[in-house]
Amino acid sequence: MGAAEDWEKKLRSLLGRRRFTVACLGSKDMGDDAAGLVAAEELRRLGVEPLEAVNLLDLVGPLRRAKAEAAVIVDAVLSDAPPGSILVFEAQELDEASPLASTHRVPPSLLEKATGVPVVVVGIAAASLAPGPPSRGAVEAARRVARVLAELSRAYR
Repeated sequence: MGAAEDWEKKLRSLLGRRRFTVACLGSKDMGDDAAGLVAAEELRRLGVEPLEAVNLLDLVGPLRRAKAEAAVIVDAVLSDAPPGSILVFEAQELDEASPLASTHRVPPSLLEKATGVPVVVVGIAAASLAPGPPSRGAVEAARRVARVLAELSRAYR
């Protein structure tokens, strides 16, 4: 099984058949940190309306109001995986990972505790979070993630 199938399989397994809300994080002018926003744009194009925020804590209220059974966070992550890699984590798993694997140092388990819903993080390994446009690899990965999430969203309604 290839790496692409591995992240998709893990995502499907973690979500089960729960109805979920997608929340995309990012900053458009900070390199690969825009990956979440690219995913949000692609999701909208595919008919799914994601939440958007700059950081995890901005999602507490919107996720509570969404009344979903789970939350999927799409964000750039700092990781030693090759740039553009797609990584899937449970909130606790990401909290326990090395300091390199993070959503900008805010533990996703805080969001999980504050909202009462399981949180799955789909991370796109960043090449750079420096000012500038996102890398081609991050953009392609974000669009791939969006297509899978749109498909799952339609299946789990």
